[in-house]
Amino acid sequence: MSTALLSSMTDSEYAALLSSARALQQAASHGHARVLLRGKNIGLLSETPDDGAATLFISAAQELGAQVALIRPGHAGLLQSAAALSTTRMLGRLYDALECQGLPGALLEQLRQHSGVPVLDSQAELQDNASTLAGDLHTSGSDELEKLLIQALLVGVLSGA
Repeated sequence: MSTALLSSMTDSEYAALLSSARALQQAASHGHARVLLRGKNIGLLSETPDDGAATLFISAAQELGAQVALIRPGHAGLLQSAAALSTTRMLGRLYDALECQGLPGALLEQLRQHSGVPVLDSQAELQDNASTLAGDLHTSGSDELEKLLIQALLVGVLSGA
């Protein structure tokens, strides 16, 4: 699966996401430990890393074996134009993927263009597409659905990385 946003996924990419989510769901229901992302390092860029969305993302990634580093964009120099491009490139060398939460659109686009790694905004994408996705997957609640879809997105973009 490419790093396409959910809203611009082709039918086959969407089907692959759902297939991955169902496989993860089935494995979890049988108590199988998943380590699909063992050895992968993900940077979580958020000015509010203690909120529910960040916590849910961290839990979803760690359940699959990934390591997640919390990065405040302001502290990393991403919000100062003079340092932003070099910081973007450095993040691409340090991490296998970047999850962005609550970042300005221009910064998100810069990260996608210049980091060289998959850049996700799973929180926004899942909120925009939750009703469609909920109809295709059966879960016990919205947090479980969101976690499952975050994991499917991560597996999709990092399985070949």
